[in-house]
Amino acid sequence: MPDTNYYIESREYLAESKKEVTLENKEVESWKIPIGGGVASSAVCFKNLIIFGACDKRVYAVDKNTGYLIWKFLTGDVVASSPCVIDNAVYICSDDGFLYALNVKDGTLLWRFRLGITGAYYGSPRVVNGVIYVGGGDSQYFYAIDKNGKLLWRTLTGGRITSSPAIVNDSVLFHSYDKHFYSLSAKDGRLQWKFYTGGVGGSSPAVSNEMYEEVWYFNKFDSADPENITLENGIVYFGTWNDHVYALDIKDGRMIWQYVTGSYTGTSPRIVNGAVLIGSYDKNVYSLNASDGRLIWKMRTNGEVDSPICIHKNTIYFGCFDNNIYAVPLGEGESWKISTGGVVAASPLIVNDVLYIGSFDTFFYAISLKTKDVIWRFQTGFGTKSDVSGIVKKVVASTAKKFTQWKPEIEAADGESYSKSAAKAESEAIHPYLFSNPYKTDTPYKSKKSDIYK
Repeated sequence: MPDTNYYIESREYLAESKKEVTLENKEVESWKIPIGGGVASSAVCFKNLIIFGACDKRVYAVDKNTGYLIWKFLTGDVVASSPCVIDNAVYICSDDGFLYALNVKDGTLLWRFRLGITGAYYGSPRVVNGVIYVGGGDSQYFYAIDKNGKLLWRTLTGGRITSSPAIVNDSVLFHSYDKHFYSLSAKDGRLQWKFYTGGVGGSSPAVSNEMYEEVWYFNKFDSADPENITLENGIVYFGTWNDHVYALDIKDGRMIWQYVTGSYTGTSPRIVNGAVLIGSYDKNVYSLNASDGRLIWKMRTNGEVDSPICIHKNTIYFGCFDNNIYAVPLGEGESWKISTGGVVAASPLIVNDVLYIGSFDTFFYAISLKTKDVIWRFQTGFGTKSDVSGIVKKVVASTAKKFTQWKPEIEAADGESYSKSAAKAESEAIHPYLFSNPYKTDTPYKSKKSDIYK
């Protein structure tokens, strides 16, 4: 049986269309992101619904074509976690310390499971073979929970967990604030290996096969259960807050390569055309050779990039702390950006050539990729902004749409700035630095009984 501090609640809650569902939570004392209007959560599309969390403590479901509210659910704190929808259930975490399971049709609470007390629960749950895998924020535990909200196992790390996991080869891969990257057995939570990164981080990993083809990324399976992904050889990629990007062998945690950026690199990477794409707080987006980490190109923006990159029709889309949403072709094509009134930290979601994304200007947007027009926008927080100036950047008080032709500033590996197609920079790349491995990989490792909850 679970400890008394970690439990599941199942109750009858009514969530009628456009009616709010309220849960009292007297344990919430503080939060990392201030409560108010604003969206850090990356959205998921399920049938005709766009579902996302907001800093006003709510989970929203809106009509994808009109932006009309279908239902909303009130938690006890900020919801920066991104939802996962499997078998008509929405799984999402809140800063109130709970993992919630909601009925996707009407927002009714199915159950909630206590992960911890309070903290930064930015990590998003993922479901594989009917099991929900999720980091426990500042509880420092990683959890496996069944679809009925019953604890299967939990494993204690040495720090907060805000990384969303990748589940490949029956292994759960994630990063902890104890400066280690972990591989746990998906069956029982036992530690298979851990790699010392030298820095904390909440970067959600991406995984490729031996041909450097992407098989897992941050929100690839946010509306589907991938069941079993098995690789004979695979590589896991992630960033850290000590300015590194790492590539590790998924079998034993051996470091294949590392790359040093100019600042925090805590967002989630993508893999395309043999390159690893990742943003950084040094205001650059990097393209690194997936096989050896060599710099292919880097592109300068006007703000920190913490938004996981979305790839659609050979174009990358991402948000930025300069309040813009960027679109940059990987081949021939026109680059553009569109301005919101606040920091954009979520990952874009693209469905039928419509881009869906939230901003800290209180609005959630639907933008046509064909016309660059805002189709609709939905306001959170009753128009009262979540002021994240002390955490990320001051929110600019403007919600007017501003579309501009934009020429990306791309720097090749030799330091030369140019504006030609990013894909053509590869032939000019040079090795940015000598790779070394100062860090330790612990493998194999046998967990103590106190570390594993059964």
